[in-house]
Amino acid sequence: MPIPGLETVDAAYEQLSPDELTLYSNEQAADPNIWVAHRSTRTGAFGPPTFLSAENTTSSDVYPSVSSDGLTLWFQSNRVTNQGYHLYVATRTSTLVEFGTPGLAATVNGENGCSGGASTNIKC
Repeated sequence: MPIPGLETVDAAYEQLSPDELTLYSNEQAADPNIWVAHRSTRTGAFGPPTFLSAENTTSSDVYPSVSSDGLTLWFQSNRVTNQGYHLYVATRTSTLVEFGTPGLAATVNGENGCSGGASTNIKC
């Protein structure tokens, strides 16, 4: 089902923020990236999507999941060569600013790649 304002986006995964005004997604591509789109009301159309530059790499960056307060972003990436997917986390101090540079969520990553997280929607 097309999302108003994003009919031309070929998304593989979407997640709405708790207030349903922000949509996080990753595209369907060989090396997908995470993007975000905003709208001003729950019934309004989303504006054009933009890529989250600090979170995206030339590797696959997928399955974004945002915390209930909108200050923490979790996602999967295979940016560590020959190690499969790992769970990454990026934070910010306010929903009015961009997320910072992500880091490995070391306490949940196993030796062989992503092991998921109990409170996230991350798929491994």
